Amino acid sequence: MTKLTSARLENRIVLITGAGRGIGQAIAIRFAQESADVIIADIDPVGAQETASTIKELDQECLVLEVDVSKSDDVQKMTNKVYETFNRVDILVNNAGIIQAGDPLVKLPEALFDKVVAINLRGTYLCSKYVGQKMLRQKKMLGSKLRGKIINLSSMAGKEGYAFSSVYCATKFGIIGLTQAMAKEVAPRITVNAICPGIIKTSLWGPLEERLSEIPSTMNINIYMKRTGTPEDITPMAIFLASPDSDYIT
Repeated sequence: MTKLTSARLENRIVLITGAGRGIGQAIAIRFAQESADVIIADIDPVGAQETASTIKELDQECLVLEVDVSKSDDVQKMTNKVYETFNRVDILVNNAGIIQAGDPLVKLPEALFDKVVAINLRGTYLCSKYVGQKMLRQKKMLGSKLRGKIINLSSMAGKEGYAFSSVYCATKFGIIGLTQAMAKEVAPRITVNAICPGIIKTSLWGPLEERLSEIPSTMNINIYMKRTGTPEDITPMAIFLASPDSDYIT
């Protein structure tokens, strides 16, 4: 693993939730390659440490925090620890989330509905709220007119409802609405944007991971590139939204 000479995120402090695997891990490593210092917040300490080991090989600072983003106390403690350590967060990436697939709405257990909403939507809300409060008060980023950036991970399922994924779709639609509303509230000091990946091969799919190629036809999804995406396919967009190139986009 090597650093990139472009160093597009030099002098940036980045907080990424759910960075112990999948898309969050790929974004964390790519940000470190671009010379960012990274805070890895994840409920899974083992996965978080694996990500941290790679980042430390790149000679970037890295802080690992065990956090349940659905719990307000956890998120507030995380935020306070990050600001005690780094005194700021330049970029917040709300990536933590879980997938729900296979259950029709009429058979969806209430406990599963509550869990998906708590992690995907409430987690994005809590992190945006408590980090956003401090981000609004901090000084501008070095070489920028902005005080910070927030990047939310939504999904194509936040743009179109897919059968057998009702609550997952609901949370991802909700994240887009939250993103659009918050962007208006915190402009021009902070930009808020969302990334909407399609079907990405990660361990979040659990037993369904080996059958991802069947899902598009089952859910009537057309993938024009004729392949399942990888976490690394998402990192260029994340880099763009974190970099000065997107300072006028919110």
